[in-house]
Amino acid sequence: MVAVMMATAVFSFAKHKESKASLANLRQMSWIHDGSGPATDPESYQPGNISNCVGESEICGILAPLDEENSTPTNPVPFIDDDLEDRIQSENTANGDVFLLN
Repeated sequence: MVAVMMATAVFSFAKHKESKASLANLRQMSWIHDGSGPATDPESYQPGNISNCVGESEICGILAPLDEENSTPTNPVPFIDDDLEDRIQSENTANGDVFLLN
């Protein structure tokens, strides 16, 4: 009985974690680097359309969720985690969340 309860609890936790991750993926937004600061600084981005980000020489935009903790209604900023920051620094576009411009 205890084993069944433990298995159910673990499954429920895993399912909750999976659904939370899915929600985060749904909240991805397009952000355009405005050139005012380093490409790893969230304050250097504004919501925008990344469709014009075609090239390979400098950061143009990123896909990232809204940083709800550090954003305000008049100043939204992206959440840049360590992995995204590394991809921005190395201009690595392999994950489809970093976009470059000529």
